[in-house]
Amino acid sequence: MYLSGLSSNPYLMVDSDSDLNDINPEFLENKYTVRLAWSGYNQVFIDQVITIFNDLKHLDVGNYLGDPDISFVYNFAKLEGLVIPLFSDTDFILDCAKLPKSIYSLNLAVWSKKHIINIEALNDTDLRVLYVADFDEKDLTKLSGLS
Repeated sequence: MYLSGLSSNPYLMVDSDSDLNDINPEFLENKYTVRLAWSGYNQVFIDQVITIFNDLKHLDVGNYLGDPDISFVYNFAKLEGLVIPLFSDTDFILDCAKLPKSIYSLNLAVWSKKHIINIEALNDTDLRVLYVADFDEKDLTKLSGLS
């Protein structure tokens, strides 16, 4: 586990071999986006991450290559920022109705709009920043309630 990224916007990289029993207390203060990337995570490790970072506000699983079921993102009740892939070759479907109301920023790497449901539920959140790559939907009336 280590800090990476720009000095003005560092993130906490949590690798599959990170020691979750010996964490710098500063890493638990919600100063950094927690980034899970690459592969090698198992369910026991993910369960530990959920427990240790239970108050997590910013999560980035944008390059996550582990188990394609990334539904663990719904376990972070105080989440304000989320970066998540929705690739066409996985079975995971993002249910926007399961995201916390506190979600402020959402970054979706979409290769298939079939991997997003209940997108209109974002109208009832604190969402202020929405970034969607490769989204080919023409009718955005479902998001008309967003300011």
